Amino acid sequence: MFTDIVGSTALRDALVAAHGENDGDRLYRERFQYPHNSRIRAHLDRHHGFEVKTNGDSFMVAFGNAEDAVSCAVAIQRNLRDEPIETLAVRIGMHTGAATPYERDGKWDYDGHAVNIAARVESLLKGGERVYCSRATATLAKTPPGIRYHNYGPYLLKGVSEKIEIVDVLWDDAMQPAPPEQPHERLPYPWLTPWIGREREMSALKKALRASRLVTLHGIGGVGKTRLAVETLLARGGGLPREIVFVSLERAPDTPEGLLTAVRDALAMTEVDAPDSAALYRQLHGGDRLLLLDNFESVMSAAGSVAHLAATAGVRILVTSQRALDVPGERVIDLEPMETKTRDELATLDSYQLFVGLAQQRDAKWRPNDDQAMRDVLAATDGLPYLVELVAAVAPKRQLKQLANELKTLRARYPSAERHASVRACLEWALERLPAEGRTALPRLAMFAGGFDLEAAEAIAAITIASLDELVDASLLRFDRDTGRYSMLPTTREFARDRLDGNDQTRLAHAHAAWFIERLSQAGEALRAKGSEVQDLARRWIDADYENMRQAVAWAEGEEPKLFERAVFASGIYLRQTCRFSELVRLSETLLGRLSLEATPKEWAGMQNNLGIVHAALPTGDRGGNLVKAIECFHAALQVFTEGDFPSDWAMTQNNLGNAYVLLPIGDRNENLAKAIAYYESALRVRTEHDSPWARTQNNLGNAYLRLPTGNRNENLAKAIAYYEAALCVRTEHDFPADWATTQDNLGNVYSDLPTGDRDENLAKAIACYGAALRVRTEHDFPADWATTQNNLGNAYRLLSDGDRGVNLAKAIQFYEAALRVWTERDFPEYWADAQYNLGLAYEEMAHGKLGHSYEQAILCFEAATRGYSAVGLTDDAENARKRAAARTDDFQAK
Repeated sequence: MFTDIVGSTALRDALVAAHGENDGDRLYRERFQYPHNSRIRAHLDRHHGFEVKTNGDSFMVAFGNAEDAVSCAVAIQRNLRDEPIETLAVRIGMHTGAATPYERDGKWDYDGHAVNIAARVESLLKGGERVYCSRATATLAKTPPGIRYHNYGPYLLKGVSEKIEIVDVLWDDAMQPAPPEQPHERLPYPWLTPWIGREREMSALKKALRASRLVTLHGIGGVGKTRLAVETLLARGGGLPREIVFVSLERAPDTPEGLLTAVRDALAMTEVDAPDSAALYRQLHGGDRLLLLDNFESVMSAAGSVAHLAATAGVRILVTSQRALDVPGERVIDLEPMETKTRDELATLDSYQLFVGLAQQRDAKWRPNDDQAMRDVLAATDGLPYLVELVAAVAPKRQLKQLANELKTLRARYPSAERHASVRACLEWALERLPAEGRTALPRLAMFAGGFDLEAAEAIAAITIASLDELVDASLLRFDRDTGRYSMLPTTREFARDRLDGNDQTRLAHAHAAWFIERLSQAGEALRAKGSEVQDLARRWIDADYENMRQAVAWAEGEEPKLFERAVFASGIYLRQTCRFSELVRLSETLLGRLSLEATPKEWAGMQNNLGIVHAALPTGDRGGNLVKAIECFHAALQVFTEGDFPSDWAMTQNNLGNAYVLLPIGDRNENLAKAIAYYESALRVRTEHDSPWARTQNNLGNAYLRLPTGNRNENLAKAIAYYEAALCVRTEHDFPADWATTQDNLGNVYSDLPTGDRDENLAKAIACYGAALRVRTEHDFPADWATTQNNLGNAYRLLSDGDRGVNLAKAIQFYEAALRVWTERDFPEYWADAQYNLGLAYEEMAHGKLGHSYEQAILCFEAATRGYSAVGLTDDAENARKRAAARTDDFQAK
């Protein structure tokens, strides 16, 4: 059994921020850690649990049988519910299997496959007050009195080859199942070689990460900083944040903005989520994250921003860098090369063990047979794991003495004082032993940004798969079998790029840009095509090669105007879909400045239209001002896009104008919507029923009539229904699943709001529409949209009078609580408050004036809604929720 305090990092950081480091740490121990540890140990004594070890805020416990383990876990959670330790919450995970006991430093520990599975089961839990176990544990423990089991089926756990069935131990009658959430370990793992040695360094890094919020792992290139950081975090144990995010800075611009953009991208935040640095800090605040900032020497000008990030409550930073940051609060861990000299047995050296392990990967029978030659080989690597790997790859094909002599001869070419002399010598040696094609291939491959696949290597650099295999065998390239992509370490790339002359660089840069922009154009067309599978493939391809795309576009911008023009048009839809608005605005304005209404009217008008779309979608700046700019761009485009000469482009721009007026927050709302409707109807003079754009305009017309504040409400909604149903004739579930689901959800909203006809019949239609939308909108693929539809379903069932009222309200509560799995207070405060308020209404009616659990829940929900509305400045809504909570509280106290 593994236990852990949820959000311990954020709890500790909040106290440190309020009281200073020493007092904050002391208060954390006194208020949370010590009472928690005492409470856990008391239950272990009662249920025959053996405390294997305690790591900060987490326990590893062994039991003689599964029933004791489950009973202990349930007792812990019930006790913390009945006698809470302030806001502290605990998560618990269990698995049953054989483990291997061993002794280290006089203490007993357990190791083995079952231990790894138990730790991974616990890591699936994000929130507290819950217990997960494997099916093996649940089967052996049977079902203790007062609990229920809910089986979620098989899950693939990191580091576990087989799938494990996960079971939720529901220890409270009111608990509902909460499906496992895969832990956010966004860590790369390109290494195919074993992890050997560095136990002392790993232990020191773990200790530093638990004690400090900003740790820099400092060392020269090739010393293994990234590998040590990743291996330490994968085996982190307790006391570290649950969500670990890898941020590659190798190609980030050397500016504070470059760092923050890389962090935002690694967190999968769009500009809508975090449009500026202040919004990014707000998103990070109060979380439970560790950011691994890799290759920080590339962005040293952003050192001050790292200190700001590390000062954010709920955030910890691990930096790998060839230079220390020299900022307040930084704890530096110097990573030295592995020892290569000893008077004792060679086998005591980590560098020796690593070398032998790597060589035996190539030939299991290989054994070192010359101690002095072995010492000379290790000395030539300077104890750098990267170089040990390079040389060990050849060891089974050479005599050790021959290998030592080759390395010694090459090392003599470089002055001993030259930085990275051993790195250059070993890379020269590794390259020279390759056939001629392999020697010329490596420098050409250095032109790629990030990774690349076989097709790109063949087309751009004329590299054969045989050469790629040779470079992988020589450990000069890394190959990811899951993705089929190759990558090169920064040290190797720098060395290889220096071997290209100016003419080769120019030729390869042109070939790289032309090939990737052509592929970008094809992908852009695919993103506009029918069929979600085609769109998904295109999106995944651009995602994988995004760094290569950026390099290609940047080169074309400076060198080839026509290629740059093509790149901007091709990248527009992808940049819009991924909310990279700032980049798209810059590219669009740059290109527009190079185009002329007189010389290139169609291209100029197309760019005006694209720029209008971007301004309309911008999440930053003045919303009304952005939409006014968008409207100006669309009107400019209509100077060229006339209905007679360019009917399709004209209709697209008319539709875009309609969208802008629907969203415009300034001016007369009714006039704006009337203009939008007129523009949509103009577009339909050209767009036919057989085209997808026709369905999009029909859906837009439905939205406009749904929002129209004047006229006959029933007639407006009837028109909205007609337009949505027309769109669904073209937007089919098979061909346009996401668009189809959106229209179904819109149609459900109309039926829920319809003031005429049989109310329950209308609500039944709305429920059917929402149910249809959920066939596409899954919690995994479209979480925010899924939560919206869940909330809408809750509203429909709460209003439904047909059937058993209690059953309808129970369903409504279930749907609201499902929405709240996605709409969290931190990430979606307004939506979270809405769902809490709706949930309060459902609980309020469920109580029917009687005191009890439902009545108390209603009060808690209204109080939560008050907090959420207040946080986003919705004062009227907050006051309404506060009054409702106060009124129910008065009723409760009076009775």
